[in-house]
Amino acid sequence: MSNNPYANTYESGGYFYNAIRRDIRMIKNDTLSFGFQLQGLGDQEPESIVFTCKETPEDTDPLFSVSLEDTIDIREYDEDKDIYTIGVRIPPRLTEDIDLGRYYYDLQVSVNGDIITLMKGRLTVEYQIS
Repeated sequence: MSNNPYANTYESGGYFYNAIRRDIRMIKNDTLSFGFQLQGLGDQEPESIVFTCKETPEDTDPLFSVSLEDTIDIREYDEDKDIYTIGVRIPPRLTEDIDLGRYYYDLQVSVNGDIITLMKGRLTVEYQIS
């Protein structure tokens, strides 16, 4: 059993799912870009992938959001290893009018009718020098 109090442990399967909790720091009006991989989906391509940032978790309107419709891309699918490689890009225009500070974000994927939060945490928007 995991020592992590937030982990959902399934004893019979020998695995657990827990959204990765990771704080991200970025410079205001810069590009934030990162990649990740999903394994085990078979040929079931994700229906949606969304990165959302809000001032508070309870807010109904996000400060900004990116998705497969704009700057999130499925870059590759390795059929032999059953791995999707995905790129997330937050363009500078999305943070140019946001105050410096700490916000909340999550990264969700929808596949085969399931919604899975892959990452969540605080997004810190820091000052720009140049």
